[in-house]
Amino acid sequence: MNFSKRLKGKIFSARSQASYRQEAALRKSLWEVKELISRCQRVADNEKGRIEQLSQNVRAGEGWAAALIPKSTSKIREQEGQISVFEPQRAKLQAEIDALLKPSPAEVRARADNQRALAEAALKRLECERKLAEVIQTARSLLEKRAQMTGKIWELAQKIDLQLGTDSIGRDAEGALQQVVSCDLKGQTEKWVDWLLGDNQKTEPYVVRDARVYFAETLTDAGAYQRGEQIELTAEQVSEIRSTEETTRGNVMEVQPGGGVRAGESFQNRRARVEPVAQAGQ
Repeated sequence: MNFSKRLKGKIFSARSQASYRQEAALRKSLWEVKELISRCQRVADNEKGRIEQLSQNVRAGEGWAAALIPKSTSKIREQEGQISVFEPQRAKLQAEIDALLKPSPAEVRARADNQRALAEAALKRLECERKLAEVIQTARSLLEKRAQMTGKIWELAQKIDLQLGTDSIGRDAEGALQQVVSCDLKGQTEKWVDWLLGDNQKTEPYVVRDARVYFAETLTDAGAYQRGEQIELTAEQVSEIRSTEETTRGNVMEVQPGGGVRAGESFQNRRARVEPVAQAGQ
């Protein structure tokens, strides 16, 4: 088989689905940390404004205001201390996201090399199974002849009143052998290789309506999409999603390899967490 011809111009996915899932989790954590920092900053800013007002009161001769300034100053130091704790967390999370989005040239090459090696291994296995299919076809023909001979043996044995008993190498063995040669490995593997390489797939456009959708990952598609993206799906996938999208809209959805759809928590429970994540990814 000419692997180079089959793989010529093939574009493999730049990232894995695990990478997209990790990014989504990191963005959620990053949003939460940023919210904590913003909350602390708002409290600190309010106290700074309060100190400014109290200082004006002191300058106006209102001595009582001076006693309140230390309390606000203490609150500012407390909030700034909290921010100093959260900032390293924010920087670490952002760095981890950046590392996912911008892998090193060596990592990019290694992933591409491994993807191509996997594709070639799949094609080599398909070649083996095509040869195996020829052997199986020959075996089927021989089994038919063998079954005929087994039948003749029993027929002749009956004519001479010969009690053969259990013919363990005859009919029993033929049943087991028929099971071995009855499977269509070649056909199944051809479909699987086409799916793995994204070839010969009849698809139609679909706009994602859920917060995120995950499909079975292939070498050419990480299978991870966000709301608003237009993607190509098989008719079976589109039908499965549309049959449930009215009750799952806003969820994180997972479309299983067999076509089944699994939804996460309800939109109402997830909205406060999912929408900021989606906004952070824009």
